[in-house]
Amino acid sequence: DSATLTIVDNDTPPPAPGETITLEAENLNLTNYRLESNSVASGGELITLLGSGSDTGTATAHFNGASGTYNVKITFFDENDGEGEIAVNIGSNQANLVLDDNLGTGGVKNRNQVSEQIFTNVEISNGELITITGNAEAGEWARVDKIEFIPVGDTPPPTPNPGVIDFSANNFSLSENGTPVQEVTLNRTGGTQGQVSVTLTPTNGTATNADYDDNPIVVTFADGETSKTVDITLVDDSEVEGNETINLDLSNPTGGVTIGNSDSATLTIVDNDTPPPAPGETITLEAENLNLTNYRLESNSVASGGKLITLLGSGSDTGTATAHFNGASGTYNVEITFFDENDGEGNLAVNIGSNQASLLLNDNLGSGGVTNNNKVTTQIFSNVEISNGELITITGNAEAAELDSSR
Repeated sequence: DSATLTIVDNDTPPPAPGETITLEAENLNLTNYRLESNSVASGGELITLLGSGSDTGTATAHFNGASGTYNVKITFFDENDGEGEIAVNIGSNQANLVLDDNLGTGGVKNRNQVSEQIFTNVEISNGELITITGNAEAGEWARVDKIEFIPVGDTPPPTPNPGVIDFSANNFSLSENGTPVQEVTLNRTGGTQGQVSVTLTPTNGTATNADYDDNPIVVTFADGETSKTVDITLVDDSEVEGNETINLDLSNPTGGVTIGNSDSATLTIVDNDTPPPAPGETITLEAENLNLTNYRLESNSVASGGKLITLLGSGSDTGTATAHFNGASGTYNVEITFFDENDGEGNLAVNIGSNQASLLLNDNLGSGGVTNNNKVTTQIFSNVEISNGELITITGNAEAAELDSSR
């Protein structure tokens, strides 16, 4: 037959002189605005017109600091799906903000949280009315987090903005020998202040621990650095396994940086092994499947398999391509297919064990680049003994040496 009613005090003691005064939006007196919980917001809450049933709302309070001169900052969320407005009135002073920047995301995220100084050296009296008026438009919900009053002459240093780290893509791929197809890359956006780091952890997809180094990798960004390429160590075995996958995950951010929505990715290991041919079959080694130094891949439909290797654009005039012979030991004739262009004099050397053949590429076949006109197949060894596992090395020296395949 009795109960207790608790009156929850909504007043806060005045701050000490010289301190920055922060009014959290959720502690203001709200009309049409409603509270929204989100860990990104200061204090874990903000105010929004989303779900309020109105496109306009107000939030008010009376200034509880000492009368004096202040710089005033407001923190809000500028979404990418409309053009909202926020007006701030302090006494006779008014500031107007248009929320129309596209910061890459809607909703409440670190990357679209904006702090902006709206008054400089403004006189504010204790008890003066503060009014925030928000107008929503097309999904821009005039979300407000807080408003800060910084005493002039006691302005704290700006808060560092270390940013957000994400994978640059959802999928990456490396050849089993470590040659990148699409390198694993992390991007840092929304701020680059200070040294920060995240931990990248590789785990089994269809690949197993025998295929790669599964130790976590700490990736450190220096102050101002916006992108990092991460080396994943693979095991280049001789087993024919087909392509396999590794799961990549980001965790453990340090230095104030946060991890973005793209916090996981898949790395595909592209198998570079081919099954041994049946006895008596012609064995073809496509140049693009060799282990390359300085040479690079070039796509062209004229080439067998649609690709060849070239020194063009590699940054070097000399390159090598190697492989171990995967056929049965025996006696073979060996042919090589290459492109003899009309704009230089290159040379190719082919070593198989102790046997060497040299080719001079200086014929003018009427065409440069990669065409059927200058595609040449020639026999370089006759009745040569080759053992299974024997090293094959092709060395190219440009002026214009482009290699298709050897068989």
